[in-house]
Amino acid sequence: MLRILIAAVMMIITTIAALAQSADLQSILQENQKAVERASRNTISPILEALINSGSDQVPVLLEKWQNKELWMRKEDGLFFFVEDAKADPIQLIDITSGEPAETATKRDLKQLKPNSGVRSVMASTLVRFQLIDENENRRMAALSAIERDPDDSHLQVLREVVEREPVATIKSRMQRLERLLTIRFDGDIDARVEAINGFAGDTNR
Repeated sequence: MLRILIAAVMMIITTIAALAQSADLQSILQENQKAVERASRNTISPILEALINSGSDQVPVLLEKWQNKELWMRKEDGLFFFVEDAKADPIQLIDITSGEPAETATKRDLKQLKPNSGVRSVMASTLVRFQLIDENENRRMAALSAIERDPDDSHLQVLREVVEREPVATIKSRMQRLERLLTIRFDGDIDARVEAINGFAGDTNR
């Protein structure tokens, strides 16, 4: 009997914790509903910062879905969801934190969020931060490749924050090299740029 009671209590605690986390992401979007719905390059940063500060490990998924125009808002109450199949009728709504099926709705009940290219660019820079510390080595390498293809001044500080935490020597070396390249291109400190240039002495991969 005691074991059953303990199991029941643990289940309740787990459920409450999951709901609290879900409420965190949902409440952040709710508190910024108009800014989320009409996101612009000038208004998106505070929302992204609030999402990151929530500590939820589902933030990268949310940002990827939003960036790819896969985040939807229910018009009736302004709640945000992913959808299973936008062409279905009715459409299955997906909880933004748990990824589990929620309710259903018709397409006319929903509004698809379509961030412009400027907003998607800011989201991409934010996602890089998560990707560079991902447990999967291939994702970290892919993030570095993405930066190399389209470097941005925001990537410089992100690289500096994560490079010393990188456990794989070959990836760390690549991060350090990329950090020097971005320092040369974006750092306003002349001495830092000169030091970065000198760091390429003997580098045959330039």
